[in-house]
Amino acid sequence: MTGTDLLAPAAWRLARCEPGAPAPTPDDAGWIPAAVPGTAALAWAAAYGDAAARELDVDAWDWWFATSVEVGAPGPHTLRLDGVATQWSVSVDGDAVAEGTSMWQPVEAVLDLGAGAHDVVLRCAALRPVLEGRRPRPRWRSRLVAESGLRWVRTSLLGRMPALAPTWAPAGPWRPMHLWASRELPPRLLDLTARLEDGDGVVDVVARVGDVAEATVHAGAVSVTVPVVDGEVRATLRLPAAPLWWPRGYGGQPLVDVAVETVPGRRHLLRRIGFRTVSADRSDGGFTLLVNDVPVFARGATWSPVDPVGLADDEELLRRDLDRAAALGVTMLRVVGTHAYESAAFFDLCDERGILVWQDAMLATLDPPDDPEWLAVVADEVGTVLHGLQGRPSLAVVCGGTETLQQPTMMGLERDRRAVPVIEATLPTVVEAVVPGTPYVESSPSGGDLPTHNGQGVAHWFGVGGYRRPLEDVRRADVRFASECLALATPPERASLARLLPDGAGGEAWLAGVPRDRGADWDFLDVTDHYVREVLGEDPASAGDERGLDLRRAAAAHVMSEVFSEWRRDGSRCAGGLVLEWRDRVPGPGWGLLDSAGRPKATWYALRRVLAPTAVLLTDEGLDGVRAHVRHDGPGPLQGVLRVSALGRHGALEVAEGEIAVPGHGAASRTVDGVLGVFRDLTHAYRFGEPQYSALRVSLHDVGGHEVASAVRLLPDQRVRDLPDPGLVVEPAGEGRVRVRAERLAAWVVVEAEGHVPDDAWFHLLPGESRTVALAPVDASAGPMSVDAVTVRCLNGGGQ
Repeated sequence: MTGTDLLAPAAWRLARCEPGAPAPTPDDAGWIPAAVPGTAALAWAAAYGDAAARELDVDAWDWWFATSVEVGAPGPHTLRLDGVATQWSVSVDGDAVAEGTSMWQPVEAVLDLGAGAHDVVLRCAALRPVLEGRRPRPRWRSRLVAESGLRWVRTSLLGRMPALAPTWAPAGPWRPMHLWASRELPPRLLDLTARLEDGDGVVDVVARVGDVAEATVHAGAVSVTVPVVDGEVRATLRLPAAPLWWPRGYGGQPLVDVAVETVPGRRHLLRRIGFRTVSADRSDGGFTLLVNDVPVFARGATWSPVDPVGLADDEELLRRDLDRAAALGVTMLRVVGTHAYESAAFFDLCDERGILVWQDAMLATLDPPDDPEWLAVVADEVGTVLHGLQGRPSLAVVCGGTETLQQPTMMGLERDRRAVPVIEATLPTVVEAVVPGTPYVESSPSGGDLPTHNGQGVAHWFGVGGYRRPLEDVRRADVRFASECLALATPPERASLARLLPDGAGGEAWLAGVPRDRGADWDFLDVTDHYVREVLGEDPASAGDERGLDLRRAAAAHVMSEVFSEWRRDGSRCAGGLVLEWRDRVPGPGWGLLDSAGRPKATWYALRRVLAPTAVLLTDEGLDGVRAHVRHDGPGPLQGVLRVSALGRHGALEVAEGEIAVPGHGAASRTVDGVLGVFRDLTHAYRFGEPQYSALRVSLHDVGGHEVASAVRLLPDQRVRDLPDPGLVVEPAGEGRVRVRAERLAAWVVVEAEGHVPDDAWFHLLPGESRTVALAPVDASAGPMSVDAVTVRCLNGGGQ
């Protein structure tokens, strides 16, 4: 029988004290309400505002969390802390009962409690004295993290990376605390494997169930009853002809419930699992993931916590973000080593949506110690995390951490001085023991002659993006797999920006949200401005405030579209690209595809067309003109028609069609002038006379004539300032929807309504073409949408 968690309804309070000071008494001033799970910064922000929390030096203080719990029946009780940041101790009625030094490691303690009220007090000690203590010198210093002493501390680097946008350092019980009567402990999964054998699914289960004689273990429709030995149950179940789990777009995501039953009719879910194989092809210097022996193009982003203040396991926010990832066409998210391990709810949702997860160990840029005791702590930590991921089909890669090999390489250290035992020996052993067969990567990036080389292994590629290389560098670099890429600071959309930053762009809060490299005299908004000038031919600083912001949005959207069109094209050797990053952590022009409120930015809309499971991609092939590629992730072949519409400078439209056959899980391509059947210098590559064409639209239609996907390219370049006003018209198109029509070419069209999020934006329209856009309310307070409240604009008029 599952008992009641006595701490679930507890009301917590928080106090701040000088390091080492005695515990505050209940009557002391300064206590504020606190949420558990939660952090000190979360409680501070709730009490005093976000600005005060951002200015708080969390590591300089001791933090005391306190509550009272009522015990009904006396006897043994089990206290469990799922995760506390970072060096902590807990007492019950003044007696110390447990302690820990790792943010990532759960701890249990058995207490003999009498009936009645009991005081529970958790102290999270200040990290500053620990960081200032004497330790062996590191072999290198991190350019990302100022405090070298953090290499000894098992905690998140969030809020401790001054180079990036300011966030909050975690301190406190960021994961739940529980208290159960020991006889009523819920069953717990201890070990699980899910594998395929001759087409069948085989599940091995070990679970703690308590003092019962026997238990029934279920896996889907299959069950087995076995005796319980020393409180544990062990069972093997075989599911005939188990259906395969696939990444999103490649097939379905069937899942199987694994449960245990100790009382007839009362099942306790242990985990939902899926059956698939995953491997990595590293031949020829590449890195390609294969799921069920099919190569998968891993596309998505580095994951950002939905709650960077409290690191809360907010399932509603997780569901919204992961629904947006699924709508974007994401097949992979990377949990990076600078942040925090994600919750079971995160992996549940990824399993359901077919999103693969690249899981970093929480190690990043700092020199990891080779101290045996420290190595044992990390091995135990990662083993615990991976036990929670056993059987989950979304787990695709385990990685030793972020830039742990790149940092010493870029500082010029010789090979023998940059050996890292924890990622070279310790973690591979843990991975093979706990999640055998899961691809392991030593560090992100790694795999080439040096981890700084982009054409081998996995790369952090910012040639286009951070390092301002021309767009042609995408093909020259021949990136095989980008586990981080681009890093373009993109402003939030207008309606969202007005809510996030009431003072608008350019103020102190805006500048605080701009990421920069530590020690650099430029920031990543300068990077975006570079591409505005290079791609759009305008200076955002002199374009006016609103147009300048739109130019930045459009430039970032175009650059990301071009990069992923190149990487997904027919014939590309690239097998994956993960944008830095999924969402902004603070308001402002961050790297995120979503802003800090979780709303899509221009780059999200642009990538949605390029990352779709079936997508049309256009690439400029120089003197060979434009090539149209169809990428089709689905399992069955696709027979269709490419329809080419080339818009002349003076409004004439040339239209032609040609057949195309695309294999399942594959790609095919045709030259655009090959479909037209005549030579046309669409991109003005030959430079004879004046450019003759303004835009190109290529659409894919199935055998029934239905449009499956399309792409539009402005010709011969993206400079739109001199285009005439397009004559945009907005019409109602049913509940919550509007139709936008253009009389002339419209570049970078945006539809907005206060309190609503459009499902499409930042697109181009050819003359006479229309697009239907749905606008969903941000929340219940937004109310129904009125077409009169809708605004539409584009970069060549229509609202600018």
